[in-house]
Amino acid sequence: MPWLVVLAATLPSTTVVRHWDVAWVGLDCALGLGLGATAWWWRRRDHRTSLAAVATATLAGADAWFDVCTSPGAGEAVLAVALAVFVELPVAVLCVAVAAASLPRPVAGQLTAGAPGGGSAR
Repeated sequence: MPWLVVLAATLPSTTVVRHWDVAWVGLDCALGLGLGATAWWWRRRDHRTSLAAVATATLAGADAWFDVCTSPGAGEAVLAVALAVFVELPVAVLCVAVAAASLPRPVAGQLTAGAPGGGSAR
């Protein structure tokens, strides 16, 4: 937490960066790959679905945050907020729902580690 105070006090509010385009294209590529992996594994009912979905939800949330926070003008900010509200955040919520739905469910009557009664399935 102290590091947040240091960052808030020392970071400039504006800056010029190199490879701005590469950063944004890379983020959107990662988001696209995450969506593809989530869909691929979900369709096959693979146990990796929940991991891909949570990672993709995180990327979608980060994409929305940075789109809004880095909008250079009023018109761009309105577009960024609209995309966040109507595209990126709903995608994140959908990914969280997919992650929750794809978690393995214990079989009725099966003992699991940490369950009342202790022990693990054998």
